[in-house]
Amino acid sequence: MLRLLKTVRQRLARSTSVEDVSVRVAGRELPADLEAAIESCYVFPRSDPGDGTQRVVVQFSGRNEGWIHTVEASRQAIATRWPELSQRQLVRALRFLDGVVAMHLRTRRERCKRNNFINAWRDEGFNG
Repeated sequence: MLRLLKTVRQRLARSTSVEDVSVRVAGRELPADLEAAIESCYVFPRSDPGDGTQRVVVQFSGRNEGWIHTVEASRQAIATRWPELSQRQLVRALRFLDGVVAMHLRTRRERCKRNNFINAWRDEGFNG
C-alpha cells in the first residue's frame, strides 16, 4: 500500500510544472496533516440507483462527513478544513486526492478480477 502511494506521489511530482517545483523547494509543501488525511482517506464506490452510473464517496478517516468526489466538492471539503492553503497548495492537494482515489479504484478493480480454482472452470469450459 505504501509503495503504491509512493508511486502516486512520484507520478504527481513528474506532472508538475517548473513553478510548482520552485514552490516545493521554497518549503511551501502541503501540511503534514493534510497529506496524512488524503493518504488515509476512505473511498467508497457507489452506483446511482437512478441511472446506474458510478459515483465515488470520499471520507477522511476520523470524520463522519463524506462527499461525492467531484472537483468542486473536493475543493470545498479541503478548503473548509484547511483554510490557510494557498491556491497552488489547494490544486496540489486536489491532484493528490485524485491520484489516491484512482489508486483505490484500480486496486479494487484488480481484486475483483482475480480468479480462484473454484470458479476457474467458467473460463476454461467444462471438459468433464
